[in-house]
Amino acid sequence: MLDRLNRALEPLQAVAVQQEPSEPHVDPVILGLANHFVDNCVSSFSSFVKRYRDVNGLPSSFWAFQPLAGDGGMNASERINQEL
Repeated sequence: MLDRLNRALEPLQAVAVQQEPSEPHVDPVILGLANHFVDNCVSSFSSFVKRYRDVNGLPSSFWAFQPLAGDGGMNASERINQEL
């Protein structure tokens, strides 16, 4: 599957990689610092990354959801309170 994904990413000059063995402590750090994070809204793992990114003003989006035109003027703290 990784080969197929990399072929699809060639026009974007991007590469998908997989770390062996999987390191669950490293994954949230990488996702938290990435240029953009595509989130799974039902994942508790993703929710930790999303909160970190919100607090630090980093962009995120959710699978199958169109982004809103704006955030309603809320700052990061207000968005977190709305989420909770």
